[in-house]
Amino acid sequence: LPGHMAVVAALRMGQMSVGELAEACGTSQPGVTRTLTQLRKLNMIRDVSGADQRSRIVALSPHGRDAVERIARDVWPRVG
Repeated sequence: LPGHMAVVAALRMGQMSVGELAEACGTSQPGVTRTLTQLRKLNMIRDVSGADQRSRIVALSPHGRDAVERIARDVWPRVG
């Protein structure tokens, strides 16, 4: 999960498209797509229906939100 923290941190602010995530994380869309595939396998994210079917919108799943809140509470204070 450490390699996915930028995407997870961005999604903590709310749902985003792949393009928005790439911009927020300063990485490529293909890189974000690979990360999202891995996060989906871990049940950390969910797809959200968007108005435009061409853009994929994702958000943290309930499991993902719980995990991020635990990390924010227990891990980030020790790191920062």
